[in-house]
Amino acid sequence: MFKIEYEKTYFPIIGDIYFVTDLHTKALPLNLEMLDWPIHNYSNEWKFNFEEQDLNVKVTNSNTYTSTYNTNFSVSDGDILKVGLKFGMSDEETHSATMTTEYTENSNNLSDEIVKFGDNIIVDEGNIQFGIFYIIINYKYYTLRRYTTGKCSFSLVPLRVQ
Repeated sequence: MFKIEYEKTYFPIIGDIYFVTDLHTKALPLNLEMLDWPIHNYSNEWKFNFEEQDLNVKVTNSNTYTSTYNTNFSVSDGDILKVGLKFGMSDEETHSATMTTEYTENSNNLSDEIVKFGDNIIVDEGNIQFGIFYIIINYKYYTLRRYTTGKCSFSLVPLRVQ
């Protein structure tokens, strides 16, 4: 996902420590096939919605709670009295309860972006010229329009099919 550039520095007691000097996101050309966009059949704006697709996993947590109560006491006139045999014995009652929670992990919405039919695909062009021995090489490059949702970005490029 990222191209990380770093410098390694050695410290005598600690050892090697790496310092990040540059960080870039990597581009992933997907080459997804889309519909043709004849303007007379479709809207002049398309909305692209992106989401991180998670498997629909159902997670179930179950906890059992057990409580023990002494039951050989009674209340009379605001006083707590021990009932039954009084030889240091007690009568206990145990109650158990199970609490189950269940939820489904969902996909994360990465927002959406509007693309207009009239948007230029190429927004800038440049030229790099360099020479090797006596040969001069000209390299022309183009900058594509990038749309961003704030969480991901993309470009649309038509491909020639014939």
